[in-house]
Amino acid sequence: LGDYCSASRILGAMTSMESSSRLTRILLASGSPRRVEIMQGILNPVDSVRPTNVEGPVHPNESPADYVARMALEKSEAAPREDGGAVVLSADTMVVLDGRVLGKPEDADETEAMLADLRGRVHQVLTGVSVRNGSAATPVTEVTRTDVLMRDYSRTEIRAYAQAGSGLDKAGGYGIQDREFRPVGRIEGCYLNVVGLPLCTVVRLLSKVGANVQLQPRASVPYVEYCRGCDLRWSTEEQR
Repeated sequence: LGDYCSASRILGAMTSMESSSRLTRILLASGSPRRVEIMQGILNPVDSVRPTNVEGPVHPNESPADYVARMALEKSEAAPREDGGAVVLSADTMVVLDGRVLGKPEDADETEAMLADLRGRVHQVLTGVSVRNGSAATPVTEVTRTDVLMRDYSRTEIRAYAQAGSGLDKAGGYGIQDREFRPVGRIEGCYLNVVGLPLCTVVRLLSKVGANVQLQPRASVPYVEYCRGCDLRWSTEEQR
């Protein structure tokens, strides 16, 4: 994860600001409950708005990384312009298996098919994050990648998970954080990226656009206990 950011230095600078300084309002342009949960756990205050549906097809010769970066940027641009005093943050996540993009399944059958394809194999999770400080500012955008090895779960497990509808709102048809199914065997990279929002990338981009934010203690951040070896985790522990 150190390849993706040096969050300890950035976090130290951001949290050492005078407490009397006016905090930047953060507007999360996302309808994802997991992204809202993560952002509200690490930053205060955070508002969220569901952006206009900007999901579109992959362009000819467009790489998966370029696609998620473009989708994140378009979500940022679709956020309400009347929030000119806010920093707008948006993200888009996709699962890539052998160059094939796996989006959100439409039904239980498609969930089962995706999970069967992923079983016992390595795939990539890519998240594009875009941050814009004010309506007229130029957004900054980055893509974070995590390599994920799925465990060799059974057909019975696949069917039960799919029929419960648990994977319908998730790229690739699964949630790494599901504590009953536990579909993932091992990852290389950022855990929170697989959940849908890499906080190290978020913190770095907020710093780049000059946002004045106050980070919450580590205990407030959902799933951060799984970010082993992450600079962000080390830094937030210092605030306890």
